[in-house]
Amino acid sequence: LAGTSAGKAAILGALDDAVAGARPGDTLIFSFAGHGDQDKASGRYFLTPSDFDRADIAGTSLAWADVAHVLEKAKARVVVILDACHSGLSGAEQSGASPGTNDDAVEAILSRRQAPMLVLAASKGRQVSYEHQRWGGGLFTYALVEALQKSRAAHDTDHDGVIEASELYRAVKGIVAARSRGLQTPWLARRDLIGDFALF
Repeated sequence: LAGTSAGKAAILGALDDAVAGARPGDTLIFSFAGHGDQDKASGRYFLTPSDFDRADIAGTSLAWADVAHVLEKAKARVVVILDACHSGLSGAEQSGASPGTNDDAVEAILSRRQAPMLVLAASKGRQVSYEHQRWGGGLFTYALVEALQKSRAAHDTDHDGVIEASELYRAVKGIVAARSRGLQTPWLARRDLIGDFALF
């Protein structure tokens, strides 16, 4: 989903369908690139989908709790790729929310009992997730495209034709750290998921 089609209901519906169709041995990937916020009063972490309305954060934002509720039903291995952290206030500073960090998001989604999971996040803590027109958007997403498409062969270090989780993390971390001069550091978090595995 992209652009105006990536509303709250559409995202949850597509995720529900994907979880329902995934079987043991499969890898289910949920990727989000956009803004994230955390409600100060409740501590809940939210994504801001295309139909987000700053006047109704509770009603129009996509709570990580709702995402986690769907993902915890998965029979497959779950991979979350998150580029939604400290990349802008999305107007939420006017409504009692503050910019959410990767730490907030990962804690929210890994705190539930669910399928084995790996989270690859754009930056650590309250680091800025950089954006620039020369990257066509966010640096983290730019690095993903570089690693998986434009320079794929260079990052398939064992030359087996697939990109393993460790290869993707190493590639993305290296690209982001170099382009941001060490100011942005992607990171991995795992829950009940040990070892390496083919990802792309």
